[in-house]
Amino acid sequence: ASLPKTRSVELTQEQREYVKRSNEFALNLYKAVIQGQNDNKSTIVSPFSAVYMLGMLNDGSAGKTAEEISAVLGFGKDGKQAINEFCKAMIEQTPEADPSVWLQTANCVVVNDKRHVELQDQFVNDISKYCKGEVMTLNFASANSLNTINNWSNAHTDGMIPTLMNQLSEDAAMLLLNAISFKATWTEKFDEKDTQIETFTKEDGTTESVKMMHRHAIAGVGEGSDFYTLLLPYGSGDKWSMTIFLPKEGKTVSDVVNSLDMSKWSTYAYGYPSTRDVDIKLPKFEGSYKADVKSA
Repeated sequence: ASLPKTRSVELTQEQREYVKRSNEFALNLYKAVIQGQNDNKSTIVSPFSAVYMLGMLNDGSAGKTAEEISAVLGFGKDGKQAINEFCKAMIEQTPEADPSVWLQTANCVVVNDKRHVELQDQFVNDISKYCKGEVMTLNFASANSLNTINNWSNAHTDGMIPTLMNQLSEDAAMLLLNAISFKATWTEKFDEKDTQIETFTKEDGTTESVKMMHRHAIAGVGEGSDFYTLLLPYGSGDKWSMTIFLPKEGKTVSDVVNSLDMSKWSTYAYGYPSTRDVDIKLPKFEGSYKADVKSA
């Protein structure tokens, strides 16, 4: 069976520039999150969630606040309309890029009815128009409110994020929520019979026995000063991929993260490096991560 035909995300020249700046913001955010933790825990960050959240916040902001949001995203002095249009283009078009891949972005503004916050009609309309976002009013003191929020997340992520929040502060005036879910199969699948129990060495030198997936493939590989990269496509193969960075002997994950910049990212993450016949071994893994990114 042939894989579904994919389509390109149509962006203006200005919006293509925003993509580059969003990637730069992503690297900055990821480095800041890693530097803010003092253990070697696995870190999962969704920079686009932050872009959409700050975009929603930006729509309701003015003056210095709007300037700072625009600056941290790398969008300079461009107005909220430009950021709104960019978010709209990405939210509408990325799920359609490859029909064989599930991608869902959900945004929501939740108002605490005990804090008497009144949202301007323009803001409510913009959230709906540009972010496909919902607006709901809840009593944050009620236990049902937490269930409502988590049910919203569960429904919009095909059950992948059933619990978005564990607690709700009665003092909060408003919540901005974003959930992004992505589900896809590898373009070239790993055969289950080739999965074996093998040894995996962690960053601190300790080892663990893990289920290791295995296959030979012609794949995109690259080599930087501190790392090797491997490109593994998803779905129909030309729109989505996972880029894996493997630290070279004697290098740590931190070395790789700290050395990453936009030039390297463009070259190795989606510059489609040379293809070679490679022997791929990848541990089956599952991860979850919680962080307060305000300081980052």
